[in-house]
Amino acid sequence: MILDAGCGTGYLSGGLASNSRSIFGVDIALNYLKIASLKIKNKKFVQSDIAELSFRNNIFDIVVCSVALEHVEDIDKALIEIRRELKVGVILY
Repeated sequence: MILDAGCGTGYLSGGLASNSRSIFGVDIALNYLKIASLKIKNKKFVQSDIAELSFRNNIFDIVVCSVALEHVEDIDKALIEIRRELKVGVILY
């Protein structure tokens, strides 16, 4: 499973969707999520702050966070939250 944290209108999610059945897009902006869900069918988009995600621990194989962290008030908290949800991995930003 892949999480696109700060997915915006789904540009990156769309590219990832061709390689994975399980994509979750998260963004704080509901209007962006509506656009993403219209463009990319059968994928889940959830409104949330990436510093306060509600997924369970170790659920995602990959978490992508592109052009989003600079918009987060508490980057350290967001990175801790992202790492909590990764099965195994490295965070690059």
